[in-house]
Amino acid sequence: QFLYFIGGMLTAAAQQFDLAAALKRDGYAVIDDAVDAATCAALAQEYEDLHGAGLFEVSGNVVEEAVLVKQGVEELDLMVHRERRASDQMLQMCPRLAGLLEPADGHLLLPYLQSQLPDVKLCALDQLKIQRAEMPAPGAAPTSCFPMHFDTSAEFETRRTVTVLLYLTDDDGVSGGELDVFPFPAGATAALAPKRGRVVVFGSFFLYHRTRPLLPPTGPDGVPRVRRALSLWFASDEKNDGIVAQSLL
Repeated sequence: QFLYFIGGMLTAAAQQFDLAAALKRDGYAVIDDAVDAATCAALAQEYEDLHGAGLFEVSGNVVEEAVLVKQGVEELDLMVHRERRASDQMLQMCPRLAGLLEPADGHLLLPYLQSQLPDVKLCALDQLKIQRAEMPAPGAAPTSCFPMHFDTSAEFETRRTVTVLLYLTDDDGVSGGELDVFPFPAGATAALAPKRGRVVVFGSFFLYHRTRPLLPPTGPDGVPRVRRALSLWFASDEKNDGIVAQSLL
């Protein structure tokens, strides 16, 4: 099931990965080289096609009357609260990304997550977002960071419970942009580089995390690279209380 979630070839190591054991040990899970290079490249190109068409928007969070704008980060929601937001015309530009928009309660990643985390009782894909951030120009200030946050709370109406990230960063990488995770009390703080083909899984309302700023390029060519992230949030059919949280450890 996880194989079809991405729409391409999953490595043997990724198919055999014990997600529940990693979450119990560390409070989060990292699956490196989970997606083959050709599929990563194709998905990254779809990002660029959508970006070239001007479909991305500046990333921001609205809390009551306050708006937090993430400088240097652009994003596009394909599904929100289990409803498709992408138009048919948009999806024609990104057939692989479109393949991720299965019916929310029949998403192809669900059986994998449900089998790995039976106590969480996941029932649907709640939201699918793609994000794109370019490294700042040489000599410019760092940008494209995310402050410390949880992905949801116990009061969140859609009961978002599990976060899945796939990185589609340029092959030769970027400077900065690490995901800092704080899995207290399960494990030690870690900085996870946005490596292409890397999948990260954690509890949406349990893992405190942030994204570090992207730094100006330091290589001899001075060409800015692009960090791309695909985010999926899955909902539970139970209230996000302490019992559910502990099941992710």
